[in-house]
Amino acid sequence: WTTSPLATTKSTTRRCIREGKIMKHKIIYIFTAISLLLSCTQNDLDTIILGEEQLPFHGNPVMNIAAVFPRLQSHQSMAIYEKYIIFMHSDKELYGSLYDITTKEYICNLEFPIGGYKLPHANVACFGPCFLSADSQIPLLYVSQWNYEGERGVLVYDISMKNDGQFDVKLIQTIIPNISPKILGAGCVDWIVDTDSNYLYALAYKLAGASTIEEGNAELIVKFKLPSISDGSKIILTDSDVIDHYSCETFNYSQDKCYHDGHIYIAAGGSQERYSHMNKLIDLDLNKKEVTSVVSLLPFGLREPEGLAMYNGDIVMTYFGNKSNEMYRIRFYK
Repeated sequence: WTTSPLATTKSTTRRCIREGKIMKHKIIYIFTAISLLLSCTQNDLDTIILGEEQLPFHGNPVMNIAAVFPRLQSHQSMAIYEKYIIFMHSDKELYGSLYDITTKEYICNLEFPIGGYKLPHANVACFGPCFLSADSQIPLLYVSQWNYEGERGVLVYDISMKNDGQFDVKLIQTIIPNISPKILGAGCVDWIVDTDSNYLYALAYKLAGASTIEEGNAELIVKFKLPSISDGSKIILTDSDVIDHYSCETFNYSQDKCYHDGHIYIAAGGSQERYSHMNKLIDLDLNKKEVTSVVSLLPFGLREPEGLAMYNGDIVMTYFGNKSNEMYRIRFYK
């Protein structure tokens, strides 16, 4: 039995057409994928697709290198206001590295006085909504102590530019909690300012010395009215100042945090191998009073999430590691 040349030709033709359609679809798919990738990475140096979501975030998360800051060393937190970005360091003294985020140029180092209080770890730094005076170019900066043996408070700083173009830093207010452990626990406390409604949020571990998920520990959230500078240089918060308080799931090694549009975004995790699976970006919805989204940061490997802030509507994050001078932009594509 043999196949006629005509049948062979028709069969070959159909196969070629079918393979041609498959190749066409492959080309279209590859072109679409490249176009999407280019749209995500335009003007960026690198792209990393974040890990599988454990809870639904706001779309498909992609992280791009947004900036590289020369001379920047390891730090604990960062805060951004307009063109200014400050990275906070805590190493025998409290100081900050000030950069121009638009040019990525280093401006200067800033020394932060601590007024006799315990040296802050500066786990969180965030700008508030208010300026000290009409001449201030930068709003007040709130720096969390993040300790459980000291005051567990937040130090408030004014950063002003002098006539010679240099910057001057003054400690103008301290906010110290004297709150029942049933409300604020006994562990380290981070402080985040709601710049929309002038509230101050405390996020605290329930157990002293505990910063991981373990029996008896919890993440406690306490809401206060943001004290005014006119209220005095030292504010003691008591149970009567508490507007609301609740708890949510515990985070391992809670790092920097930032507020945006009714949400507190939280970076969590560590750099050592036994901690790397804990690296996450967490969305705490303040209206729902619960964690609504969690995404894994595992693609970064053994690097510690440190700085977290909002810039031009995007979440930006720095990682401590071999390249701690890189800032990543996180976007969520539908």
